Amino acid sequence: MTIDLRAEGHAHQFDDSAITNRPAVQFDLVITLPVRSHHTSGRHRRPEWRRCAGRAANVSTSFMFYFVSCAVAVATIVLRVTRWRSLPQSRPFTIALSLLLGGVVLRHPALLGTGWVQSAYDTNVHLANFTCLLGDLLLAAAAGYIGSVVLQAWGLSRVRRWLAYGIAATALAMTILWAISDAPLTPIRYVGDLGGPALIYTYIAATTILIANAAVLISILVVRAARKIRLALMPLALAAVFGVIGNVLRIGTHGVGGVFVTLRDRLEGPLSAAMILLYSISGLIGYAMTAHLTASETSPPVVGCDPARGRHAPRRSNACADDLFNRVRNE
Repeated sequence: MTIDLRAEGHAHQFDDSAITNRPAVQFDLVITLPVRSHHTSGRHRRPEWRRCAGRAANVSTSFMFYFVSCAVAVATIVLRVTRWRSLPQSRPFTIALSLLLGGVVLRHPALLGTGWVQSAYDTNVHLANFTCLLGDLLLAAAAGYIGSVVLQAWGLSRVRRWLAYGIAATALAMTILWAISDAPLTPIRYVGDLGGPALIYTYIAATTILIANAAVLISILVVRAARKIRLALMPLALAAVFGVIGNVLRIGTHGVGGVFVTLRDRLEGPLSAAMILLYSISGLIGYAMTAHLTASETSPPVVGCDPARGRHAPRRSNACADDLFNRVRNE
C-alpha cells in the first residue's frame, strides 16, 4: 500500500511493502492536505469583489466622462444653432461639431464589432460593422467642414470647392472599399484587421480626419497672436492634438502593431471623448466672444473685408476660430 501525502505541491510517499513481506494487492491512496500559505492569505490577496469593484469603477468613470463630453457637445450645438441665421459664418463649425459628435458616438468601442444591425434584417443582408462605416463617413464629412474653416481663416475660400470634391471622392472610396471587403460579413472590433480592402479603408478614414486636425493645430501654432487670443485658441489646439493622437494610434495599430494595439485599446474611447469635449469648449468660447462683438453697433471692419462696406459692416463669426485667425494673421 502506497500513501501519497500532498501539500502545496510537495509529495511525500510512504510504502509499507518494506515492513510487510506479503505481496498483497497494491492500493494507491492519495491524500491532499489543504495548507494555507502566507503568500495567499486573506491579508495579502485582494478579494475578488474588490477587483470587480475596481474594474466597475474604471468603467463607470470612463462612461461618465464620455457621457459628460457628449452632453456638453449637444448643449454647445443647441446654443450655436440659435444664431444660425444671424451669424451664417458660424455654421461650418456648428456642422463640424455635430458631425464629430455623431461619428464619435457611432465609433464608440462598445459598438465596434457588433452585428446587431445584421440581426434586424434578412440573412441575405449583411451589415456587420455598419456603425464603423457610418461613423467614419460622418468624421470624414466633419474633416471637410473643419478644413473649410481653416481655408476660410487663411483667405483661401476659393479652394473650399475642391476640398468638397475631395471629401466626396474620399467618402465614395471608403464606401466601396468597405462593401467589397469582408467587413459586412465579419463583425470585428477593428475592421483593418481583416486586411485587403478593409485595411485600405481604415488608412483612408484615419488619414482624412488626421489631416483635418493637423491643419487646425498647425494653423494655431504658426499664427502670430496676442497671449489672450492664444489662450482662447488653446482648447481648439488641444482638441486637434487629441484627434491627431487618436488617428495615429489607429494607423499604427495595423501598420506597426505591438504597443500601438495596447494603447489604442486603452485610450481610443477617452481620446475621442476628450477631443469632442475640447471642440465643444472651443465652440462655447466662440459663442461667448461672438455675443460680445455683435452687441456693439460700431464694431470695426474685419481684416480682409470689403472696405466699401464701411465701419458698420457686421463682424464675421469667430465661433469656429476663423475670425480669430483673420484678426491676427497679419499682426
